[in-house]
Amino acid sequence: MASRINGRLLTIWLAGKRSITQRRKRAKPFEIKKILVCHQLLIGDTIMLSPLFAKLRDQHPKAEIFMAGPKGYLPLFSTNPWGVKAISLDPRDPRSIRKLCHTGNYDLALIPGDNRYSWLAKAAGASWIVGFDGNSSWYKNFFIDEFRPWPNEAMALGDIFSTLIEGPNPKPYSTNQWSIPNHQPFALPPNPYVVFHVGASSALKLWPADRWQALAKHLEARGLEIIFTPGRGELRLVNEIDPQAHYRRMDLDLAQMFKLLSQAKLVISPDTGIAHLARVAGAPSATLFGPGSEVAFGPGKFWSEIPWQAIGEKQFPCRDQNKIFGRESPNILRCSRSTQECTRARCMEAISIDKALAACESMLQVSQ
Repeated sequence: MASRINGRLLTIWLAGKRSITQRRKRAKPFEIKKILVCHQLLIGDTIMLSPLFAKLRDQHPKAEIFMAGPKGYLPLFSTNPWGVKAISLDPRDPRSIRKLCHTGNYDLALIPGDNRYSWLAKAAGASWIVGFDGNSSWYKNFFIDEFRPWPNEAMALGDIFSTLIEGPNPKPYSTNQWSIPNHQPFALPPNPYVVFHVGASSALKLWPADRWQALAKHLEARGLEIIFTPGRGELRLVNEIDPQAHYRRMDLDLAQMFKLLSQAKLVISPDTGIAHLARVAGAPSATLFGPGSEVAFGPGKFWSEIPWQAIGEKQFPCRDQNKIFGRESPNILRCSRSTQECTRARCMEAISIDKALAACESMLQVSQ
């Protein structure tokens, strides 16, 4: 708690100091040489910044682009996709804040999620800070110089992020834009394989174990090896599906996961970070959607050329919420209820094994 308070106080002090030293009237710089994208997004949302990075590189081919975000995701950016340099940022840690500030000054800073991080951008010496509108807290918006409209039409989150700057959409993604990150060597499975990532951030995104079992048996009968990739705390889910440990389990970090996914015949997972990583790796994938929106958290325009299919019921009675990052998205329906509000994942239970099998067969035809 003390560290968090110290981090906030340092941010306020540094942002105020920068504001005083930048006494001239705030104006958008004529020439953009250094750009900061500042956030504390989850891993899937961080990957969905890709269209924004591609668009920035198109419009500012010579600019330095920095991304300040959670330390755990930095290994994915070790090969600097779109020339992006990743910086570790923990808003609770004064040392982390000072390190960010030492990288300044920035001509342009973009805030893709919560506008509160505009304070950190100002502390880092950003001359012009851009964020989305629809965030009603005045103190979060205090240092925002330019508000971009949050789209009213149904769009993928990655495409929404790219609207933080004006201009044409970037070209659709191809795997040569994001090289496989530097990683510790490990042995890839010798046979053609399918990756099962069964965990998720919420228990309401979990698919019943017996259906994973049926899917695994079907794909194994097709001559494919099943690879389980449990994340932290998810081994119990794998044990429930595969109590005899018949299938291989691989405990990998994010950079190694990228490599594994890049060689997979198919990746199957709930709507979670690994589903987004599979697209970046170029793997054919099928994503199980229960509470999430396949429009908002699908490939959108940017990943339109990467083979992918959604599995789930397009209409479900209690998928009736429409806020993303606290902003209204009237044409997108999702459910962000907790397990205290919803004790049973009926939307995931509604996904039949037949529907999953059909989607997998479709994707396997693509990967042959």
